[in-house]
Amino acid sequence: MYRKPMATTNVIPYNSQHHSSVKTGIVKNLVRRAFTVCSTEEGLATELCNLKNILKRGNYPQYMLNDAISKEKSKVISGSTNNNKKEGEGTSENDLTRWGITYHPGIFEELARKLRSFGIQTVASQYKNLKTTLTSVKDPIPITQRKGVVYGLHCAQCEATYKGQTGQKLETRLYRHKLAERNGDGEHYPLVQHCKEKNHNIDWNQVDVLTTVTQQTKRCLVESMFIDRDQNTTNFHPGLKHSDGC
Repeated sequence: MYRKPMATTNVIPYNSQHHSSVKTGIVKNLVRRAFTVCSTEEGLATELCNLKNILKRGNYPQYMLNDAISKEKSKVISGSTNNNKKEGEGTSENDLTRWGITYHPGIFEELARKLRSFGIQTVASQYKNLKTTLTSVKDPIPITQRKGVVYGLHCAQCEATYKGQTGQKLETRLYRHKLAERNGDGEHYPLVQHCKEKNHNIDWNQVDVLTTVTQQTKRCLVESMFIDRDQNTTNFHPGLKHSDGC
């Protein structure tokens, strides 16, 4: 198998803080590529020997490579491929929703078990490292131009607050709040109702972006957490239980 001259052939160390599925996937995909690309038995044997040395440098146990090779050989013998799915497989309405969660050893596994009972499958993700933090060359997006945010509004005369979420630009959502305040529409806007009853005003100079969450259901869950923590909230509903129109 050809490799570029600058190829390091390094893999994530087995003892690193990554979920076990990540390490298993590395071995599995390396072996699958060897079986897919190599066209001769001699070439395949050479590549598998190279993989053995690569994984040995990463402190991977030998059984992981052996298991991956056995499974690939079984696929070759049976003639099965990843594309040979049964009709309707993978399209069931009961398919799990997938959430990416930062991996913490022990905590992630326990959280994954609990969320699975709610029909949610967790996928381990990693921390932001120093490289991704320091090499960002894009200008920061203004607060009002951000999408998929959980935000907070405040009363200018007291400690009353409102927590909301939107998948649109924040400025679009704020425009609706301002329009409701102008028209006195407190039926659908809790903080407007509060200001109307108390003769207060919304503090438009204090708009908080609490967090950014692109996935809708996850964003509604985070919104409900912020509502639950706020003792001064004016929200009519607890967030997630009233998230049909998120």
